[in-house]
Amino acid sequence: EIKAREDVTITSFSFFTGSTSKSLTEVWTRYGSYEGYTANNYGWEKIYDGKIELGGTSLLTVVKLKTSVYIQEGETASFYIVSPGIISVKAKKEGETVAQDDAIELY
Repeated sequence: EIKAREDVTITSFSFFTGSTSKSLTEVWTRYGSYEGYTANNYGWEKIYDGKIELGGTSLLTVVKLKTSVYIQEGETASFYIVSPGIISVKAKKEGETVAQDDAIELY
């Protein structure tokens, strides 16, 4: 989840992967929390679907979204990235902040 501390527009995601192959990647989003919406794609919108070159563990993989997502200050949007071997940062406890800056909080 991303909570906006100010009005923001999400246009891309960057992440590391465990491999360096060309792979099908999808990005899904929904306004609000993902809680209660993880069993299927009901309530989610696919905003990216394409093959990209995965950068592995030393080069960031960048997904430039085909549809940007505007999040108003104080609001939350959830994202689900489907890509093989994605290396994620996990909170010690669900709902805990894993990263933040002046514009957003990432849970």
